[in-house]
Amino acid sequence: MHRTDAIATLKSGIRLEYVVAAPDDTKSVKETLPLARAGLRVVAPSYRGAGNSSADAQTGHDKFTLARDIYELLTTTLALDSFVVLYRARHWLDGRNGVCPGTSLYRKSTTDPEMILGRTFHFALHQSRGLGEILTEGKEDVYLKHFYERLSYNPTFLSHADLAYYFSTFRRAGKMAAGFEVYRSFEQDHREMLEVVKKQGKLPTSLPVLSTGGQESSFTKPLGEAMKELAENVTATGGIPHAGHWIAEENPHVFVEEVLGFLKKQQMVQSPSQDKSTLPPS
Repeated sequence: MHRTDAIATLKSGIRLEYVVAAPDDTKSVKETLPLARAGLRVVAPSYRGAGNSSADAQTGHDKFTLARDIYELLTTTLALDSFVVLYRARHWLDGRNGVCPGTSLYRKSTTDPEMILGRTFHFALHQSRGLGEILTEGKEDVYLKHFYERLSYNPTFLSHADLAYYFSTFRRAGKMAAGFEVYRSFEQDHREMLEVVKKQGKLPTSLPVLSTGGQESSFTKPLGEAMKELAENVTATGGIPHAGHWIAEENPHVFVEEVLGFLKKQQMVQSPSQDKSTLPPS
């Protein structure tokens, strides 16, 4: 199910689409419903360029700016004072089961011939300004379908309705370009992340990080090690079975179970037998 609950206009003028699923929401999509039933208020935003969010700028797709957008949405528009960030991207070609700028794994992905010619061939294509747009114009469906299938465990993991939604979204003016801009900012992201860690240190122990991915993805194990370069308290798992790059779509039930298990262990949510009225907002 794909729906737009609201559009927030940020101070910058950027418009962000977001969907909210509450514990009593029976219309949530398959990934948010179990989280909502666990007592969480789930906010699913589309970052700038994705979904129905603004896609009219070549700047602002670096990850610190995207994070500030989401932070403003959560703290100003929705007035939340505490929340858990669960990062994954549904509307573009990137899931978090991949390389993270600011780590040695990211640099390897841009220098190792085995990765450049295989698993991360798209980095060069997506980062070459204008080339991706020229090659995919009028062929968005072909390119996206190839990309989704290539990085999946089960190539048929998306329904015809899902594919139709994504195809129609990316045919709209500026959408493919916005997606490519996310990749074009990676080198900036890498430099900025390294500088932040150098000056401020890693994320402290008080901010626990879950690193997971699909068991069939070659990125999952090295990603867990790479995240330790950015955070002090990292829990790396063996990964989600029967899933490749697109873990939340390929195996949503196990993915949600793993996330909830981590949150309960960190005492960020309560067990189902406890009073859900005491749960923190998310």
